[in-house]
Formats: sequence, C-alpha cells, structure tokens
Amino acid sequence: MRKHIIVLIIILSAIPLIIKKSDYRDVTNVINVNSIGFNFNIETREYEIYFYVINNFNITNSKIASSNLNNLSYLIKVSDKEFYTTYNNLFNKVNEYISFNHLRTVILSINFINKDNLTLFYNLIKNNTKFYYNFFVFTTASSLDEIYNIKNFSDVSAYHTILTTPNLIFSYNLVTYNKFINIILNDNYSILLPNIKLNKDTINSDSENLYALEINGYSYFTKNNYVDTFLTNDNSFYKWIMNLNNQNIKIDEYNIYIKSYKNKFKFKDNKLTITIKISAILISELNDKELIEIENLLNNIIRNDIKILFDSTFYNNIDIYNIKYLYPSCNNVDFIIKLNLN
Repeated sequence: MRKHIIVLIIILSAIPLIIKKSDYRDVTNVINVNSIGFNFNIETREYEIYFYVINNFNITNSKIASSNLNNLSYLIKVSDKEFYTTYNNLFNKVNEYISFNHLRTVILSINFINKDNLTLFYNLIKNNTKFYYNFFVFTTASSLDEIYNIKNFSDVSAYHTILTTPNLIFSYNLVTYNKFINIILNDNYSILLPNIKLNKDTINSDSENLYALEINGYSYFTKNNYVDTFLTNDNSFYKWIMNLNNQNIKIDEYNIYIKSYKNKFKFKDNKLTITIKISAILISELNDKELIEIENLLNNIIRNDIKILFDSTFYNNIDIYNIKYLYPSCNNVDFIIKLNLN
C-alpha cells in the first residue's frame, strides 16, 4: 500500500512537468521596450508611435556594453491613420517577443495631446495586459525622432538617461501613470506633467556635438484637456512648484541650500491655509545683516513670490495645488511661510 502511495505521489508530481509549457525566453530573443513616445503628425494626419529599446547587453553587463557603443539602443517607429492600427503595426514589423516589463517612461508630444487622443492612450494601456502601471508620463514639444536618437556621452551604458531611468530627476515631481489617469477618471482634477526638452550642442565629444535631455518645465492638464506648458526658466516664481529638496537656489542676492521643502494644507470654514516649511542653509556671506534679519527678509520674499505665482496661475485657470478637486467649497487661500535658516 505504501509503495502505491509513493508511486502515486511521483506520478502526480510529474504531471505539471509534463503538461507545463516552458515560459523561459532567451534574453537575446526578447525586445524590452524601455520608453514609448506618442505623436500626431499634423502634415500627414497620422499617428506615430516610437518604441525605444535598450540593447540587452547594456542592461546586464557594463563591460560588454562598452564594446557595443554603436548599438546602445534601437528605435522602432510605426505610423498609421488609425491609432490602434499604429500600435499593432509594431507586432507586424517585429518577429521577436516584445516585452513591456521594463517600460519606464511614456512621452506625449504636444501635437498628440487632446481630449480624444488622451482617451485613446488611456484605453490602450487599460485594456492591454502587457503593461504594468509603474511607468512615468512626460510631455515634450521637441521632436520625438531627435529625442530617441540621442547619443549618450557615457562610454559604459545608455541605460542611465531620463528615458530609461527617470528617477535620476530630483528637482521635478514625477508623475506615474496611475496618478496621470486621475485627470480622465475624476472631474476637476488637475495635474502637472514634467516636460522634456532636447538640448542641442551642449556636450562635445572628439568628433561631434552630442545632445542632452533635460526637464525644463511642466505641462498642465485638467480633465482630458491640455491647457498649457510653462517653462521654469521663463519666470522665477515657477521654482516654488518644483521639488526643492536638496537644491541650491538664489533669492534676491542670497544663495541658499534647501535641505527640506514641505507643504501642509489646512482647510477650515471654506478657507485653505497652505503652510510651507523650509529648512535651509545660507551659503552667501552675512555682509551687514544678521542671520535673523536675512531669514525675515527671505520669508517675506518667498511669501510674495508664491502669492503672485498662485494668483497669476489661478487667473489663467491653472490650479497648481488641485484646490478645485480637493476643496471644492474653498473661497479663500492664504499662505504661511516658515523658513528656518542656519
């Protein structure tokens, strides 16, 4: 009896091995898409989708990567009059297995952004089991052809760029897809998406000028609608909506290093009070003022800056603090600045 039980256990244990299909895939036969760009070509009236693929050797082995500088990455571009046909053309062009497990960024061209196209993009991701929702969403006014054809100045790997490692960015608040879709699912919700810019002729090699990517501002969205893109260099007030933790900034004549920058919201009796706590180190010399004098001076300057920023953006229907969504009955907003300078 005991022998029969042992034989039965062996047979049952072997069944999964017999019927299971192998899901192993050789890494060299898998195309790992690291970034996707969406554009609408106004001249041809076609959708264009870009699939940016890092050479697998560059992901796994820096020594191999350094010997494959001519093949750091690949770009697959498909186009069609219909959006979903454009996406499906990828699978018609490529005969290897395509994986989106390593997808880190999606870039929406300004020409692509409108209510209908954002809905198409949302449904594509929602209804496709190939995607995980942990990638970051950006906008751009630059050419996607040029963005995805940049040459990395590193001689080791192309993996460490904004396209594939967005967490290298510290001065801007990044937006995941899960957060992005709130503008489609919720009324009055608004969001700021970081905007990518292609900088030309900023990095020089021995034989040519290389391009660099940077985040230069935010694009503002309400429910299914793109409103505007504003660049942080265009107005000094815009720095107060950036992620200023561990950043050096200049206020008036003073250079300071911000260790911590936090916002606290208190809503009571239809009034919203936004308290901004800043812990910073004064880098500039004290000159003829005491530290406490400079601290009070900067407190007033920061409060005035933020008040002007809020009033000007709100007047232009840009709700940078999402007040209409979070506090719909709010009829008054006040700011308190608490700067701790040492």
